[in-house]
Formats: sequence, C-alpha cells, structure tokens
Amino acid sequence: MNFYNLIMPLLMLSFVSIGCSDSEPNNNNGANCKGGKCDGNQDWISANLEGRDDLIATFLRENSGIDKDGIFETDLLTLQRELAALRECDPADSRNFVISDKLIVGSESTDFPRLVSTICSKDADKRWRTFLSPPSITDRGDIDVHTVEMFSWDETRKGFNFYKTFAEGGDEVFVEVEPAECADCHLGGRGLSAEHMPMLPIMNELTQPWEHWNASPGFESQLHNISDEVREKANYNELTSDEWEASASELESTIRKAQKTVADQRVKLRRKKGPASVSETMSILRPIFCDEQINYVSEAGNSGQILMNSVVDISMRDIFSKLGVSGTAGKKWRDLNARVRLPQERGGKDRISMLPVRGDANVIYELALVSAARGLSPNLAAQVRLLDWKKPVFSALRCELWTKTNQRLKKTQLDADLASMRNYQLIPLLMKEILTLNGVSLIAENTSTFYILNDSEEMEGLLTAISENSVPEATCENGTCDCDALAFCAGSVDDAATLIENHVESIISAEDARDQLALIRSDRVCIAKACYNNAPFIENASHCSETCSLDAAFRGQ
Repeated sequence: MNFYNLIMPLLMLSFVSIGCSDSEPNNNNGANCKGGKCDGNQDWISANLEGRDDLIATFLRENSGIDKDGIFETDLLTLQRELAALRECDPADSRNFVISDKLIVGSESTDFPRLVSTICSKDADKRWRTFLSPPSITDRGDIDVHTVEMFSWDETRKGFNFYKTFAEGGDEVFVEVEPAECADCHLGGRGLSAEHMPMLPIMNELTQPWEHWNASPGFESQLHNISDEVREKANYNELTSDEWEASASELESTIRKAQKTVADQRVKLRRKKGPASVSETMSILRPIFCDEQINYVSEAGNSGQILMNSVVDISMRDIFSKLGVSGTAGKKWRDLNARVRLPQERGGKDRISMLPVRGDANVIYELALVSAARGLSPNLAAQVRLLDWKKPVFSALRCELWTKTNQRLKKTQLDADLASMRNYQLIPLLMKEILTLNGVSLIAENTSTFYILNDSEEMEGLLTAISENSVPEATCENGTCDCDALAFCAGSVDDAATLIENHVESIISAEDARDQLALIRSDRVCIAKACYNNAPFIENASHCSETCSLDAAFRGQ
C-alpha cells in the first residue's frame, strides 16, 4: 500500500466527492435491500463478507447497493457520511487529517497531500474503530476520492479488517477485501515472521510536532507544504474545508486508542484456552525483541528539543519503576516530560527531522504484557532491554535472539507438556530458551541483578564472563558509574538507570551533540527505508542503499 503515516491495523482510508450534498445519505444507492440482503448481490457478499462483523462489512451488505461483482457507486465523503449515519453519529463529526510529502508523487515533484479520515469524532469509543485514506492522485493532479483504503474494527474477532476500493469510472468503484498489499505495510519489517501478528493502524509521525502533518488549529505545522495549484483542486478543497479538516493532535489520540485496544487484545492470547502453543507464545514475545513497527520523531521548530525516545528506549521508565528503581537514579531521562535539548546556536539550520525510533505500538504492547497478570515479568523485560541498550531501535542482536530461537523451535520439540499448559505458562520457559546462548543463560540467578551489555559486538565476551563467573560488577555512586567505560557489566536497576543517564548526558552535553544525533539519524533512516515497507517519505536519505542490514536478524540466519 501506498500510504504510510498512519497504518491502521494496517490500513487507512479516506475519500471525497465533488457532488456530495449535505443531506442525509441515500441508504442503498437505489438497490432493493431488505434485511441486509440486496437483490443480485449475494455472489460477492457470500464470497467475501462471511463472518465479518465490522462497520464496513455491514455497510457493504446493507447500504451500499453493491452488485454481484463487487461494484457500487461511492466516493470518500459519501463513505464518511454513510458510515457515520450507520454508526448513528452526526456526519458533521467526521474529520480529515492531512499529511503532505512526496510519497505518492516521487522525490522529484512537489509535495502532495494524503488524507486519513475518521468518523464520530465526538465519541471517544467510536472514532478509533474506522479509518479511511485515499492513497492516489488523479490525472488532473487532484486527490483520487474513488480509490480508498479502509479498515474497521471487527467486534466479534476483535481485530481490524481491511478493504480497498478501486476507481472503475465515474462514481463506480470495485471493492477488494483484505488486499494483499496491505499486509506489506501493516505486518512489521520485511522478512520478519508475521505469525499471529495483528495488523494495526499506524501514524508514523505519531507525536508532536507531527512532521508533515497539518497541526493546526492549536499547533504550528512543520514541513507541511500544499502548493497553490493543489489548493485550487476541487476534491482537495472540499475535503479540507473548515467543516472537515482537523489537527494531527486529534488523530494522535485516536491512533493511540486503536493501538492500545489491539495491544490489549493481543495480550489476551496468553490466556487462550486449550493446549499451549509454542508459535502463539513466541508471537506474544516477538515485539519484546524485534521492532514490528517504528515511529519517527522530529525536533520542534528551532527549539532544540526532541523527544527522549530518540536516544533511549522509554519503555524502561515503566519497567524500571515496577522494579523499584530509586527516585534519583536516572531521574532526568525517566521524567515523563524529559526532552533531549540540543544546542540552538545554528538557529535550526540543521534541525533533526524524521529520526526513526522504536514504535509506540511496540512500547504500548510491551507495557501491557508486563502489566498483565501472568504476563511477562518486569525482570525479564528489563534484561532484554539492557542487552544492546544503546540501540533503542533496530538492534539486530535482540531480534536475532528471538528469530533464531523461533527457527530452532520449528524443528525441535520443546521439552514441555503442552497439552496440560496454557500460553502464559510457556512465557517464562520460552524466555529462558531465547535468553540462553551456547548453553549460557543471560538471566542472572539473583533476580535483582541484570547483565548490562553496552556493546553488541561483545556478546561472546559477556557469555564467556558469565560462564567463568567473572562479569565485572557495576559500581555506581553519586551519578558516576565505572561500567561506563566497559563493554558489559552486571548491576542493579539503579546501576542501569545511572548508566543510561550518563549516556544520554554524554550526547546532550557534547559540543557536537547535533552532529552526533544527525549521524544516528543517517544510519537509522537507511535501515527504515530498506527494511520496512511502510517507511514514509524521508528527506535527506539519498545516501541510503537498498540493502536491509536486518535481513539476517529478521530471518534468524
């Protein structure tokens, strides 16, 4: 799929109609529909909508007038109005969120708008359940309101379903159910196992300043450029009128709600009745080790401020808190309002933009799993995070731990009576399998001690030191820590928090802090572009090759 900024359970949609009126929508577009059945349309409905319990499926069955070949008449605004009426919301409560970049039109062109559309904006429990997005441009250089990607929450299956309409001419469209290209964007990195992985909505620039998105009213937009030529186009004008257009801040809260709901449902897999499943439980643990989704953060204006997750995995704030970290250890980076503050002498000339970070969807899920009864213990979660911790995102080492174990367990049977177990009982067993290399466990016998790996290249050295009982112990006092200069050490959660604080401070306080972060961005951008199908358009990425450095890690090779 062509859209990226928002990836609803793996998709998004939006549409517009030049000829839409403000009157109530026609319920069936002229079809003879009774009891949810339309004359002559059952061939397509029976073949495609069996068992689906989402708003889009209900609309297609009962209100669209779709024919036996999957064709009906609609456009984006018409869809929004009709879906809102079916959901019993005021059609005027629909919203269109606008992002502008070169993803659709190519790097040699000027920016072009892409939309994400929602309905029921005043109802917090409804607005996250359905998304639409038009991913195409017409030959007139306007938004294509007939080609629309859609996803909607299935109330029975408790997951998102995906659909896409394709322009057939005039207002006629053909609709495809679960289009194959959607999975490319909504199921993690290229080549990463997608077993039992739910598709979910995503918004790549999820946090303020929402680079490329319209942030007004309320905030100043950054790199949101719509040409005068596009602003004069009929579809763009209607879709972005004051009645429809809204700030990215509103979309952020909607996407977070959708991602949290998907996470909560995914965590429930641990309590599934019946025999325990190795493949299901490994899928429960995959986001702890591998980056299924990523986000992008940018420096806010000329402020010199960028989110703390640019340099550290902020999930450790909550995990460390559950482990009783001292209130003073790592106090700066653990502050919920903490930001990296870069020098501003250059007045924003070299502003950091679109820096890839660990996906909020992964963080939300991890914290849900750690917080769940009979979920993942905070000790084990912390141990994973402290391996190669200087790479908050794109750690090949952490991901290989999972993928290689996953490949091995497909060929060899786990020594456990699966028939008498539930998935949650497998979690600690599989964590032990994943965190054991060459017969050496990375789980310390003392549950208050963690192996802290500062340099991923030194994993073999750490394993040898563990086997020889010679891992140096961290000594951290008054904000200093001797482990700063070591490749690895063993320490408490307070030691780890102090070590992380010193690392963050070394970046922030350096004279070349902005240059350091620019180099980090340069490397991460290339990984995002090469390894993730849903990578957005990113400026200053021409230096990147098409080779994905995570190929081996994703495949467990």
